[in-house]
Order: sequence, then C-alpha cells, then structure tokens
Amino acid sequence: MQYHFDCFDAVWSEWGDCSVTCGSGHMRRHCVSNCQGVHANGVLACNYGPCPSVIQGSAHVCDKMAILHSLAEINTTSVTHCPDSWASKTEHFLLANCPGIPTDPSLWHKGISVAMECNTTRQIPPYTPVGTFWNDTYQQDRLHEGYSGVFIACTQHGFKMATLACSGVPTVIDIPYITGTHLTDDSKHPNLPSRYFTVRW
Repeated sequence: MQYHFDCFDAVWSEWGDCSVTCGSGHMRRHCVSNCQGVHANGVLACNYGPCPSVIQGSAHVCDKMAILHSLAEINTTSVTHCPDSWASKTEHFLLANCPGIPTDPSLWHKGISVAMECNTTRQIPPYTPVGTFWNDTYQQDRLHEGYSGVFIACTQHGFKMATLACSGVPTVIDIPYITGTHLTDDSKHPNLPSRYFTVRW
C-alpha cells in the first residue's frame, strides 16, 4: 500500500525573507515533516515595488566641504608648470577628496558618459568623481595617463569640474574650455566632454 500526503498534511517552515529589498524576488520555505510526496522546498514570489533609480556607474560622491575648502583656500593667477604635461597627476585630487576611492587608479572603472548624461537626464550628482577612460582603463589614450576631477554641474555645451594638476592649485574648469580661457596649469587634458565618464569602484 502506498500513501500519498498532500500539501495539507505536510508541515512547513516559516517563509524566509524576500531575496530582494526592492523590485521582484522570491521567498523560500522548506518542508519539515510529512514531506513524502511533496516538493521539499516551496517558493513564493514577493515584490517590494520598483527600485529607486540609480545611475549606472558611480553612486560615490566626494567630500563637498573638503572640495569647497580647497577651492576657496588658494586664489592665484599664475600658471603651474607641469614637468610632463601629459602626466598631470590629477588623481591625487580625487584621492584627497573622495573617501573610499582606491589608491590604485587601475582599480577605477568606467561608469556612465558625462556628456551623454548632461545631454539627456542631467542626473549626475554634484561632486561625483569623473575621469578619462581609454578602452575601459583610466587613461587619456594609448600612451598617456588619465585626467580626472570632481563633477560640479552640466553646462550648455559640456560640464564643469574641479581638479588639481601637477601639484598646482585646485581650480574649476569647463570642459570644453573656450580658447583663450585662463587655465591654472599647462597640463594636457582632453577638451571633449565625450572623453569623460563617472569613476566607479
């Protein structure tokens, strides 16, 4: 004689937590007694509503007060000379002002396009770290290191960012900058907004 136990005879554990904190997921439970003839595990859908909109890339922001302090601290009209204009060392500004950013720029990853975001939704939070990437690596191009700064705001033709090159003074620059604009250093930096992306890690 073979006995068949239906679901009403089985004893089940409590439902576990939902597998997500937003969006659609599932909860699990398992059979603890009289399980013959039933699946040992139960699955039930759960939904906590839509997830908040998060920009793909970097949810990281830099220390606003530290950046404002560094920008206000020094005011100069002299131009900082970079020993190697292609080696601007702008990553030091991010390391000093963006808590948690990896000290090794090879661990920085390309997030979203600053130009694309400024041309569409304009949702990049102020004080987001940004930089140039070549083939997903923090660089300007095949031969030269990257150029980075802290995103301030979108502009009509690009964006503004705070940066510091070659141990000079912190400054806010426009990308693209207008020919004839007074720059505080002689470093070579890409003037095309499309070369800049959020920095994520």
